[in-house]
Amino acid sequence: MAGYVRKFPSIVAVVLSIVLPLILPQAKAEDSETRRAQAMQFGLFFGGIATQYDECTRRGFVPSGDRPAEDKAAAYLKASEQFGRDKEGSEYVQKGWNLAKQKIQEQSQEYWEKNCQSVAQQWNKYVDMFKLQ
Repeated sequence: MAGYVRKFPSIVAVVLSIVLPLILPQAKAEDSETRRAQAMQFGLFFGGIATQYDECTRRGFVPSGDRPAEDKAAAYLKASEQFGRDKEGSEYVQKGWNLAKQKIQEQSQEYWEKNCQSVAQQWNKYVDMFKLQ
């Protein structure tokens, strides 16, 4: 195949000039959709754990920190938005977090009893990873 390409570079150039314009708009749309999905997923996980941690604190399953986890998470996201200037990404992170909040409200007492230690472990990983204060 490599020899074929070397012999016919003009054919390859012609084919690429026809095919690439057809493919690139789709690739850009998928890339944009992927970024939105990743931002929303981050909001679900990061914001969701912060909300769960605060709920675990309210229920007495984990100790409270110097300030609520949701406040720390919101401050981190605000700083990230200002630094990155990705308004659309920030909106999707918030959409993910809002979805997590809705689902968290539906959880039973048994859920909290079983999961608060895991939630605390994950939140502490985020605190260390993102240097949250």
